[in-house]
Amino acid sequence: MAAIGAQARAAASEGRPALWRPLPDTGFAPLLWDEGQTRVRRGAAALVAQGLTAGGRVLVVAEGDWPVAILAAQWAGGEVALAPAGGDGAALRQRAKACGARWVVAATSTIETLKAEKGATRGTRLVAVEEILEGDGDGAVASGKGFSPVAAFLPATEGETATPKGRPTGFSLSHEALFGLCQRFLRLFAMGPEDHVLSILPVTAPAVLSAGLMAPLMAGATLHLDPGAPFDSRQLTVFRPTVLIATRRQWRQLAARIEAQLAAGTRGAWARGLALKRHELQTAMKPVPPTMEAKYRLAREISIAPLKRLFGLGRARLGIVVDEVGPSDARLIESFAAVDLPLHTVTGPAAAFGLAFANAPGSSRTGSLGRPFPGLEARVDDAGALWLRGATLAAEARGSAGQVRALERGSIDWDGFVHAE
Repeated sequence: MAAIGAQARAAASEGRPALWRPLPDTGFAPLLWDEGQTRVRRGAAALVAQGLTAGGRVLVVAEGDWPVAILAAQWAGGEVALAPAGGDGAALRQRAKACGARWVVAATSTIETLKAEKGATRGTRLVAVEEILEGDGDGAVASGKGFSPVAAFLPATEGETATPKGRPTGFSLSHEALFGLCQRFLRLFAMGPEDHVLSILPVTAPAVLSAGLMAPLMAGATLHLDPGAPFDSRQLTVFRPTVLIATRRQWRQLAARIEAQLAAGTRGAWARGLALKRHELQTAMKPVPPTMEAKYRLAREISIAPLKRLFGLGRARLGIVVDEVGPSDARLIESFAAVDLPLHTVTGPAAAFGLAFANAPGSSRTGSLGRPFPGLEARVDDAGALWLRGATLAAEARGSAGQVRALERGSIDWDGFVHAE
């Protein structure tokens, strides 16, 4: 929390917000700005007043100022789980039950709807995010009950974990593991205060809290959030991001638009061909001939750069695919190599909060899952299953065995890259 607050204050001193979210029809609003940690601490104090103590599980609905609500709940010592916006009351209550949440933080309109439903408040305290973040006081005093060892909780699907009967099933991540995971992510995908990061990861994605929220804030980058949305012209042209984070499905939607535009241009095929040949040589770690490099620079100037500007990607330097366990998609990577945008994949099981293998800059192999994250050890057993061990795995995965099965069948090649079979 201190690291996030320091970076937020640094961003504020430069006159720029650190975190943004979309508003319906009215553009975008800053979330963490010159107040630094004040709103986070104010929200934490309000949650403590609502009875939250260390270890209390809080379900935050992704609406209103939900990222600040997450930080506030963690500051107060709560264990955070996320729910998507837009669901009905029954679905929200079911998710709260699955998480074991006794507090639900959502927009006022959602809270009012839930209160109007019979039995909606039974055993659960409903809290309006606007009230806890905009109340009186500076929030200088948060929880006096101690800090929860757990920062986040991810509900598991049936069969993913075996917690004791009668308790909510899922995966817990400690504060230490969460921040360690973010630091490892930043070692692989360097970001800094000069970056504008656009994350459209759905709130149900395991990596939404780490790669999609905490890591960019820890790096001091300006972060733009639009969870679950497709890439659209408003996001890209308004934000002009340097780093984009999305799922494979969302990247494919953007790739289809770019491919169509390339096919329509007279120089598109020529520029794409040059870009792909250059990309193949670089991936194979072979030198690019000077004549090819000269032609590529010309193609980039007259064809690729205008196309990137057309799609709002003029400043984009890096794309990150965060998705379920699966090999990197050669065709998808080629689509963005054709417009001079390197695309890299991060994947992993829920017990690793989605961050276990990475095809990172300088360490990438198309068709593989990538190498294990720093600090994670991968091994293949006699039956061909691939197992992970490491401190950044969820607490439930680090029981007596201290490991989690990531793949039913997998292999590790001579260079340390993991392959799904």
